Amino acid sequence: MKRLSLALAAVLVFAMAASASAQVLWDQSEFDAFGPGFFNSESGSPPFGSTQHTVSDVNAPGAWHMTRITIYFSALDPAFADGIFQGYLHVWPKVGPMPGEDPTASPLIDLATNVVPGPNGEIIEVSTVGLDMNIAAGDYWIGITPIAPAPFGPEIHQGATSVYGDASPSFDAFGFPAPMWVNFTPGVDAAILIEGSGPVSNDSRSVGSIKAQFDN
Repeated sequence: MKRLSLALAAVLVFAMAASASAQVLWDQSEFDAFGPGFFNSESGSPPFGSTQHTVSDVNAPGAWHMTRITIYFSALDPAFADGIFQGYLHVWPKVGPMPGEDPTASPLIDLATNVVPGPNGEIIEVSTVGLDMNIAAGDYWIGITPIAPAPFGPEIHQGATSVYGDASPSFDAFGFPAPMWVNFTPGVDAAILIEGSGPVSNDSRSVGSIKAQFDN
């Protein structure tokens, strides 16, 4: 009986570990720390801050269950990471080279930050917390925009070393003559990593190194 209990416990532990694992569905996490990046945060207004929302062109080759999205920022001021707890979650079907949606109407989601070593100094990882979202196969604009301390201007959302589809556009909340979507960084994608379950794209620009990861 004891041996059976131990075996059952081992099965339960394995099942719990398997349920906690997350497959990398979209990997544009490799970035150039010295390359062009993006303003991507709600952190005040000019002249002492900025509010811009940036999204990435993503293709889901089949139905996805997304459990975590991570983006990457420079780490010039620790107060930026320390003050982030929530942000906007943007997930829209892609129907053209620029989104038409109002990102300020996107739902809010809890975020977590992690300051880690990068290729050239520390970087800030900003990840969704408790994401549980299903999307059908198709092309999407996907991104998260952290709500950061104001009036501090935003850190730089790092640009990916790979480019897929249309370059990442940004919504300038204080654009003139009106808020608008703009390609501030032509030909560059914002660095992003999407985890969950579902079919993985075989496009080398979007998958990086395919691997299984455990949610932190």
